[in-house]
Amino acid sequence: TAAAFWHGFRQYASKVTTAEADRLTTQKMYSQARESAQTAIRYDSFNGYAHYHLGYLELLLDRHPEAIRAFQKAQPYMPHLTLLLKMLAQAYYFSGEFEKAVEAFDAYFAVDPMPRTGADNLYRLWAQALSQTRGFGRATIVLSKADSFESYRYELIQTRILNAILLNQTLMAD
Repeated sequence: TAAAFWHGFRQYASKVTTAEADRLTTQKMYSQARESAQTAIRYDSFNGYAHYHLGYLELLLDRHPEAIRAFQKAQPYMPHLTLLLKMLAQAYYFSGEFEKAVEAFDAYFAVDPMPRTGADNLYRLWAQALSQTRGFGRATIVLSKADSFESYRYELIQTRILNAILLNQTLMAD
């Protein structure tokens, strides 16, 4: 029928437009990519990847409340996407919603305890969110985990010392 055809067309158009948003993001054409993601959502509001991609773009553009809303809309359609949890945690952190950031980091690290990239930085953000919510004991444990990754960069030693002071932690020599 015509209704089924129209529905199928809208789903297809949404997927194509989401792919276009991804391509534009790769080319660092963020405002055009954002428009494409929004168009994809207008075609099919159930396209979780389009919502996720819009959230990712909002996060790149430092539009944290908008990123949070987009990620929350994507969650029912993308419960298997660990990147969604990671990005949502970062959006909460950068918007100053530290308790929600801790919850999102807890959920993320429960399913992906050893991220392939940026693990040390993600663990540091988690520790900082924990310290903002007065979870100093957990923050110390998480911060020690951040320091355990081989990708630990010694140029971050000042940050490590400041974190130790803020967390009232004794800094151990390497």
